[in-house]
Amino acid sequence: MGILQMGLLLYIMSFVILNATLSEALGATHMRMHINILAFSLLYTPISTVIGVLSSVLSRKHEYEADAFAVRTTQSVALKKALNKLSQKNLSHLCPHWLYVFFKYSHPPLLQRLQAIDHVKEDNEV
Repeated sequence: MGILQMGLLLYIMSFVILNATLSEALGATHMRMHINILAFSLLYTPISTVIGVLSSVLSRKHEYEADAFAVRTTQSVALKKALNKLSQKNLSHLCPHWLYVFFKYSHPPLLQRLQAIDHVKEDNEV
């Protein structure tokens, strides 16, 4: 996933750095690579943030899928116990704000994972 992110950023950078129209729009008389590098450095943070958020959403989705697989193939009690132990050891926040989770978390918060595990467990019992 990291390779794809870096590849996308470098692909966008190649368009920005070698763009004569952008240099002229920023005040140069002809193509200037150093001006275009400065323009890309201003664009890097928002582009990287969007790519990072998309990557985190995908990662959280995969975590839920992995938890569901673990519940279907093993005992959910052991998984819940392990997640609780990890949460205690890492001093994780049990109820983070949803926006913070959306932008910063690559894994779902503990309580959401436990609820999803219970939901999968109920579906398996029916």
